[in-house]
Amino acid sequence: MHDNAHGDIIPLVRSGELNDAFALAAKTYQFHPENEQFLELLEHTLSELGFDGASDELRRFKTVLLKHKALQAENVACLDARAGNRWAGEGSQEFLENPVWDLRAKFVAHIIGNDATVLDIGCGSMLIEKYLGNGCQYLPADVARRNERTILCDLEHGKLPEMTDVTHVVCLGVLNHLQDQRAALEQLCRYKATLLLTFKPFDLMKQKTEQGTILPPLRHKDVIEVLKTHYASTKFKKILGSGSEILYVAEHPKVR
Repeated sequence: MHDNAHGDIIPLVRSGELNDAFALAAKTYQFHPENEQFLELLEHTLSELGFDGASDELRRFKTVLLKHKALQAENVACLDARAGNRWAGEGSQEFLENPVWDLRAKFVAHIIGNDATVLDIGCGSMLIEKYLGNGCQYLPADVARRNERTILCDLEHGKLPEMTDVTHVVCLGVLNHLQDQRAALEQLCRYKATLLLTFKPFDLMKQKTEQGTILPPLRHKDVIEVLKTHYASTKFKKILGSGSEILYVAEHPKVR
């Protein structure tokens, strides 16, 4: 149906029957930013409605997304060959931004609130910093030096900053790129702080996993199992990230 869907939907848009057009689109596409067919439909629809500027923005988004997917594929191949993490390599900086990640950072920062000490593991372009509340201290950490403030760490190999005074540990969109995800998650839980983690479990990525285009992710129940071992309170919510992902919020670390 996907191949012919545009031919059925766009005429409805042109005739002003937008409710019918988007009802048909909803039956045809998954409405998230990793679905290139949906992006293409949205671009065509906006163009038909006269929003050329918005169409230009969508084309830019699509270009960034394709570059990001190319790096993901390269990263998977590299890890399979035990050749290291390409996110730390030369030229990776241009892939550290995605228009949707900004929305994710804003959402997570709102949960954190004010007067927090935030350790951002896999900080990338440090998007969350600009949204943090009043009185927050921000500590960026990554496998490569993103700027002079970056604390070098390597979650893949269990090398994390030794800190005891952080109130929140943030890890957004990182765990899916690691081979031993369970071990990495255990490492993140060692801090006596609230953990905010975004992750796409196997439950959301079954098709891509079977196609071999991503590293096999943990199942949702396995993530919950690990978090409940270390925290008294665990909540989760499906959010809009780079595609659909789950935000896990684990609070009140158990005494260990």
